[in-house]
Amino acid sequence: MISARVLLASVLLLVASHGFVRAEDMDPAPTPAQALIAKLEAAKAARDNAAWTAALGEVGGLWEACDEANKKALASAVGHGLKAKDEGVQMAAIQAFVATKDGEAAWKGGLKGALPDAKAEVSTPAELRAVEALKALHPEGAVSPLLALVQKAKDVKASAAALTALSGYERSKQRVTILSELIQALRNAKPSRSSSGVLSKSPRWDEMGPLAAPALNELTGRKEGDFDAWLQLYDENKKKPAVLFVNPLE
Repeated sequence: MISARVLLASVLLLVASHGFVRAEDMDPAPTPAQALIAKLEAAKAARDNAAWTAALGEVGGLWEACDEANKKALASAVGHGLKAKDEGVQMAAIQAFVATKDGEAAWKGGLKGALPDAKAEVSTPAELRAVEALKALHPEGAVSPLLALVQKAKDVKASAAALTALSGYERSKQRVTILSELIQALRNAKPSRSSSGVLSKSPRWDEMGPLAAPALNELTGRKEGDFDAWLQLYDENKKKPAVLFVNPLE
């Protein structure tokens, strides 16, 4: 029978001769973000939309604790959800980006590719939701695409959604340009009246008109009553439109 002392010596010799991996040499445990990324990828691979949607719901709670590398990887994983065939997963991915409160990461992670095509006759619900999400996230890179939708989108619902999204850019360094471009686009969309007093038809104005003054007021911090009041105010200050913003940029 082998004594305990001999057995211990044998084990120590085996460890020394074969170089067993020490605990400090082992791969570190995955971070919570890495574990969530693995969960997202597994759900995607399995086409398990319920699990995918549930995992996307965890993103906001982890975001602040992530370092930059993990944020970039997690944003990329969330972006895969925008390309899912299931609309529920797409919506969950958009909401996950909103929950991060990180506009630049969300934009680069996939939202910039999720907006409606200005030439499309009809936008999908997820595309419109992606536009709406930019109001809360307000990434600077989205300004030009949003203005293009306001000005040119065939789907007037996309134009209206973009108008509302741009109302959230009150702290943007581009806000004066945004204001001027919105005023011009809305002026162009506003129906004209013929000599007989008949208004021309303007589906774009029908969709954006009711949102015009509220959006411009939110952008600037003002409380103008309607778009006509805004036109007069803007024309009076068109050489110095920056004065129309109530709150100065810091």
